[in-house]
Order: sequence, then structure tokens, then C-alpha cells
Amino acid sequence: MPDGQEEFIAENRRFFDEPLPGRTEALGAPGGAFRSGKAGVDTPFVAAYRR
Repeated sequence: MPDGQEEFIAENRRFFDEPLPGRTEALGAPGGAFRSGKAGVDTPFVAAYRR
């Protein structure tokens, strides 16, 4: 993991374990993107991330 990008590990966990904005339930472990489809939303940290 490049320096300064460690927060993305926690954000990956939040993406699946916490409800995303506009949702009432967490995605959980969908078993792959094919099953869950496009989320269309991200965690607030990732949504606001600017390179």
C-alpha cells in the first residue's frame, strides 16, 4: 500500500459493512460484483477523494 493510502483499507471495509448513503442496509458480502450489480454510490470518504 503506498504511503498516504492506508485509509482506503478501512473504506473498503466500510463499503461492505456499513449502509452506504441513501441505503438502509449494508451490502454485506455479495459474493462478487456480478451478483450485487453496480452500487452507484460510495462511502463519503471515497466520493470526496480528489487525486
